[in-house]
Amino acid sequence: MSLLEDEETRSLNGSNNRVSFANDSEDEEDVFGDFDFAKLLVIANKSLVWVILLVVLSVTGAFLYVRYTKPVFESSSILKLDLKSEAGVLGLNKFNDENMPGNKLSTISGEIEFLKSRYLYEKIVDRMKMNVSYYAYGNILYEERYNNAPFKVIGEIKSPDFLDFKFDITFLDKDKFLLSYKKNDEELKSEHYFGEKISTENYSFTLYPTTFWSANETGAKYFFTMNSKEALVKNLMENVSVSILNLDANTILLSYKNHNYSKATDIVNTIDSVYLEQTLENKSKSHEQTIKFLEASLLKTEENLAKAERDLETFVRNNRTVDVKQDFGKNGIKLEELEKEKQLLRSRISMLGELKELIIGDKEINSFIPALTQVEDPQLSAAINSLNTLQEERNRLLNSQRENTLVVKTKNKSIERIKENILELIEINKKNSLPAIR
Repeated sequence: MSLLEDEETRSLNGSNNRVSFANDSEDEEDVFGDFDFAKLLVIANKSLVWVILLVVLSVTGAFLYVRYTKPVFESSSILKLDLKSEAGVLGLNKFNDENMPGNKLSTISGEIEFLKSRYLYEKIVDRMKMNVSYYAYGNILYEERYNNAPFKVIGEIKSPDFLDFKFDITFLDKDKFLLSYKKNDEELKSEHYFGEKISTENYSFTLYPTTFWSANETGAKYFFTMNSKEALVKNLMENVSVSILNLDANTILLSYKNHNYSKATDIVNTIDSVYLEQTLENKSKSHEQTIKFLEASLLKTEENLAKAERDLETFVRNNRTVDVKQDFGKNGIKLEELEKEKQLLRSRISMLGELKELIIGDKEINSFIPALTQVEDPQLSAAINSLNTLQEERNRLLNSQRENTLVVKTKNKSIERIKENILELIEINKKNSLPAIR
């Protein structure tokens, strides 16, 4: 009998010939008391090679993953929205309270769609001027040299085939470099000097050394690409994430992922800046429209007052009264009240006419919103606010979607239906006002 067989026999026929089964309900001390360490050592000795191999493969795999996988950096920013409505200035709180739960969610969702829109990303690309990207070759991977490349490229691409195209650069010495690239399975190489204009029918550019150049760069290999605007916008759309962080606090979480932490940080900061500028610009336009409306209303009121004074003077002259003060005391107050009522009715009819022109002309009615205080019909006021909300939602959709998409068409149908309702209400209000003027 061999030593191995003897060890196995002794492990199974040991003290009191006890054998443990997996389904025994013994306590923990009995289980460890029946555990045979000798048998464990024998089995481990038989599989020692596999154990060592498994450990080596695990450590090697972990090393390769850490060593040759690019780290991904995520930069994030929290945006807090100011949803304080300015409708209270014109007495429209009940029609446009953005702090109501439904309106708040709708407003924040609209801001998220704007942050995801192509319109905003194009402005970010124009602001950051990322038309050229620089990369350094490593032993296996390559690394983007964002804002720290030892050279810069100034020029243009004449052929679309060379946009987002890789140009290899090898530094020969402090003044000279080798330019190479592959096109149609053919590798083209040429030597050039820094500051020399390299021009072909497909491209034209010049390379200059930067402050990051050093003598250690001699023999180093880089490549650069002259990016298309479409590729840069696509990268932002794929890697920018926008979500609601806290609905009650009106906060939005904005994040961007990239292999270069500096680039990720700069892009998030630029998105914050551009978004803030656009928000302020939109608010400024809204304020300007409100001011223009108030100025126009004030001018019309002054004209009406001047006309009322002239009418009053004409009335006094036509009646040839001796005691003007006495007649004015008797009839002036009544005449003034009647004239005010007529002016108010004329103003309302004129306002309804302007509203009808805006509806028929398929124009935006946001400039009409401040005049809603003159509308006594609550049904018409609510319909106008609903139309304004639908038009704003459609404008946000058109920033990110085409006009022939289903969601835009559905929004247009809703707008047409409410326009028909508003036109009917306008005619009803006009009919009710005209007899009083006559």
